Amino acid sequence: MVLANVWCSSGTLMPDGRLVQTGGWADGYLRVRIYKSCGTCDWKEIPNGLNQQSWCVTNHLLLDGRQIIIGGRQAFNYEFYPKMSASENSPSFPFLVMTT
Repeated sequence: MVLANVWCSSGTLMPDGRLVQTGGWADGYLRVRIYKSCGTCDWKEIPNGLNQQSWCVTNHLLLDGRQIIIGGRQAFNYEFYPKMSASENSPSFPFLVMTT
């Protein structure tokens, strides 16, 4: 069961088979949702899994097994999931402002 709004969320299939979905609309902006398929599995939601509001972003799987989450509607930054540390931030990406 998914609890927060997933409209315009995005995601990536991870190497271990989990689907990691990020963002969404309204109460889904900062959410990360993880689903691993099994007979009795359900979505796990992380309410503040992202630093920045994430709506209509692009996710891409990296070689280290993390996702890079880039841009989105009125979002001119990028961040990674999972984070390497709790203090990892979301750097500004000026190129996205120039291409708006």
